[in-house]
Order: sequence, then structure tokens, then C-alpha cells
Amino acid sequence: MTCIALLYRAIREHFSWLTCLTPFGQDQAFHAPKLGYGEPALLAKIVLDYADGSTEAIGTNSTWKSSTGPVVYDNVYVGETYDARLEHIGWNRPGFDDSQWRDAVTVTAPTQSVNAQMVPEIRRMETLPCQEIREGENGKWIFDIGRNIAGWARIQISAPAGTVISMEYAEILMPDGRRLDTATTGGHATGLQQKDIYVCKGGGMETWEPRFTYHGFRYVEVEGLTERPAEDFLAGVLVHTDVPRHGMFECSDALLNRIYQKSLWTIEDNIHSVIEDCPHCEKCAWLGDAHAVGETAIYNYDMALFWTKFVDDIETVLGRGGVTYWGQRATPGIPCNIAVGRRLCQEARPDWGAAYILLPWCLFNYYGDTDVFTRHYDHLARWISYVNGLSEEGIVVRGYGDGCPPGGNKTMECPPNLTSTAFFYGTVRIMGRFAEELGKTDDAEQYKRLAARVREAFNREFLDPETGGYGSQTADSVALRFGLASLDMAGQVGNSLRAGVVEQHQGHANVGIHGGRSLYTELCESGSEDVAFAAIRKETFPGYGYMLKKGFTLGQRFP
Repeated sequence: MTCIALLYRAIREHFSWLTCLTPFGQDQAFHAPKLGYGEPALLAKIVLDYADGSTEAIGTNSTWKSSTGPVVYDNVYVGETYDARLEHIGWNRPGFDDSQWRDAVTVTAPTQSVNAQMVPEIRRMETLPCQEIREGENGKWIFDIGRNIAGWARIQISAPAGTVISMEYAEILMPDGRRLDTATTGGHATGLQQKDIYVCKGGGMETWEPRFTYHGFRYVEVEGLTERPAEDFLAGVLVHTDVPRHGMFECSDALLNRIYQKSLWTIEDNIHSVIEDCPHCEKCAWLGDAHAVGETAIYNYDMALFWTKFVDDIETVLGRGGVTYWGQRATPGIPCNIAVGRRLCQEARPDWGAAYILLPWCLFNYYGDTDVFTRHYDHLARWISYVNGLSEEGIVVRGYGDGCPPGGNKTMECPPNLTSTAFFYGTVRIMGRFAEELGKTDDAEQYKRLAARVREAFNREFLDPETGGYGSQTADSVALRFGLASLDMAGQVGNSLRAGVVEQHQGHANVGIHGGRSLYTELCESGSEDVAFAAIRKETFPGYGYMLKKGFTLGQRFP
């Protein structure tokens, strides 16, 4: 029986991001595995419905048979090695001779929980033809697909059996244009570069692409070719979770249309069963990144199932952070900074863990979904209590802050305690609304009183009565977003926000992850649409227009 091979392939196609095969018979030309996830295992049941109305169930056990195949190594952070000489021709058809296959081995279950996939599959969404080929160093060839994507390369080749084709990926090139610059692809963390390897079987044209890895890249350096390749030798394949597209924006301003399109590319390149921080390096579901993009994604895609699954993911890692960033043990029921991923990065800091409440709020606010916050209510309440315990005289400490502003974190203008307290206030108010929806009147009243205390402490600590603002673009915008400024002060804070852009930064936005979500909305809400429009179009640093003018993801040719 060869059912195990058929099902194994099907399951790996659905769950390939979590697997890592141990190499069989690899020589030194291939990767050495350093990021293993353990041996693959299969739990399956085939249910057969016969024409006479009867059924038969066949479950996995030691009578099944298994064999190694052409995928001799794969890892989501590194790449895939495929030796086409090891293919079993006809293995999935009746009559295949499996006499040389070994009996399957019963193993201890790697998990006690098996759940159905709740979100659309990761699929090939677009194929990008090569835009240009350049000769690299030492007989290598560099292919430019014209755009940064998350996915892999597809190749077509006719070569003798045993020919080894190596493909290394990068987002940028060295200044000479003949070498990859892999500084952004994670080698400093893994010790390995992102590389796929294909070993030809010979006998004619072969078409291949990996299935069990993906990369963030624009350029592919190919080694192993004996002559200059044709442009159709290689194409880029964009892959991401197939969330249906629901929103659209188009206007008379070409630059805004381009900025909008690049924003969607950013989302699509970072959605692979989770919203990740980047597809080329960490590939982790950082909570701060998730709540920053939560509403933007909803306006453009059907995210109802996706965000529901993501909130459930957060619950699966509650209390698993190990030693936390201030030296204490993990607190039961508290989320980690990363929902799922290779690492969890300790207990969630207040401004990152806010996603645990902000995402259910998005589902309720945009889809009318009460199920998510109902199921998670006790954990959400525990999170509020936990963050409240981190406060000092009403100010929440130990946040990451407005990460990654222009120039890097060293230039961050907004104190982390300010944004953490603002997010805490916002999530306390949301919890009050959840409590009201569930008829928990005592809880609702407690959250109302807590929110009032936090708001008073926030304004006492951060509001500058002379300027009428909170000290930075991010500070003013998050204060307006969450309603921390009183009604009689909101106009002054709006003026402070406008001045922060126009006067202090010469019309530029100067915000990180928290301010980036709030700035343009609050400028418009406070009557400064002209400032928001001008800032988003800026063609000098820092600005979206500047990025596009420099050619980021625009498909420009080699430097």
C-alpha cells in the first residue's frame, strides 16, 4: 500500500511551513541542517464511500509503508534541496511496486491537539517573469524579477543527470551589481543563507519549484549553469494566504495610487497563515505588527476567519514565554510577544500584547462578531489585570515603544511608557464594551473606573499645558486615537499634531509602528487633511514618495 506517500505529500503541501526533513545521503555541496523541527510524522484516516452504500475507514499504523523521496532537505528559514534522481515514478498510481519500501514506524504523537485549518490555503498567486539577467562572479548569473516578493523561483532546465543548480535569494545587490547583498535575509540569525538546490535527473526539459519553503527576495543568484541562460529559465512565484480581496482604492493622483498598491504588496508578502513581521528573515507573528495592520487588512481583504484564527493562535502560547525580559518566570495565561513562530520572545510587552484585545475589537467592530471576545473573555480580562499590575502611579511601563521610526529606534521621540499607557487605556475601554455586550455590568463598571484613573494619570504625566500636546507626532496621534485628550483639549492636541509635522519636521511624518497607524487618520479627523496629504506624498526623506522615487519594489533595473 502506498497511501502513506500520497497522504504525506498532501499533508506536507498544506503544512509545509512547519516541516524539516533530515537529509539523506547529502554531500557537502548541500545545506547542513541547523534549524530542525523534528522528524515528520503522519496521522491520517482515509474514509472510502462505496457504490453499495457501505464505507470503510483506513487509519495509519505500522502496516503502512514509507520511503524517502527527492526532497532531501527543507526548512522554511533556509530552503529546499530536491534531487530529481530520487523520484519514484508512478508511486501514486495502482500497480506500483513498493516491495523495496520499508514498514512505517509508530512514533509518539508530537502534539495532543490536532485542529482543522481555519484560513484559506497558501497558494501560488502570481508568476513574475525575469526582467533582466546579469553575469555575476565566478560563473554565476543574477536574475532580477523586478519586484520584492515572498515566494520562490521556478526554473526550466535541460541538463545531464546529476547537474546541481543552486539558487540563492536576496532583496538587494552589492553596489557593483554583480553580487547579492544578503544582509537582510537572516543569515546573521541562522548562520545560513536562503538557498534552494535542484539536482537534475536528465533526459529532457525539467521544470521545478520548491514547495516546502519560501523566501523574501527580488534577486536570485544561480550557480551551476554552463552557459548564459535564457530569460525564461527562471521566474518568480508569489505565494501567500489566499484571503479574498474585498476593498479597492483609486483616485486621480498617480502617486497615491502607487503608494496604495505598494501597501497591499506589503500585506500580501507578509501573510502566510499568520501576519508576520517579514518574509525574508524572522517570519514571526509579532503581535505589535498584527494590530498595526489589523484594520488596513480588513478594509482590503476578507480577514474574518484569518483574524479569528490569529487570536486563537495567541491563546495557544499563553504562559509559554519562559524567562521574561525582566527576569521573572512566565505568568500563566499571559501571551507572548510572538503568537507563533520559531521563537516566542518572552511575555508580551504591554503595547504588543494589546493585539489580544484590539483584534477581537476589529472583528466585533467590522464584522459584528461577538464569538471571539466571548470565548476569550476570561483571558482578555486576565491580560488587563496583568498590565494594570505593571503600572506605576497609573503609568504602564516596559513597552517596546514606537518601534522603527525613521533613522532607527535610537531616534524614537515618543517614550515607550506613553504609548504603553495609551494602548492600555484603549484596551480597558474596549473591555468595558465587551463586558456590556455580555451583560457583565459589574465588570463594565470596574473597567470604566479603571479607564478614568489611567486617563487622569496619562494627562498628568504627559500633557504639556503650554503647547497643548504630548510631545511628538506619535504621542499626539495615539492620544487622539484612543480619546485620551478631553473634548476641550482635543483641538489643541490637533494643532500640536499639525505643528509637529509642519514645523518640527518640515512637513514629514516622523513616526514608527504606533504612530504610523494613527498619524494620517488623526490629522484628517482634526481638520489637517492638507498636511496628511502633503506628508504622505513627500519625495524627500522620510516619506513614501521618497521610497518610491528611490525605486523600492518598483521594478527598476540593476543599478
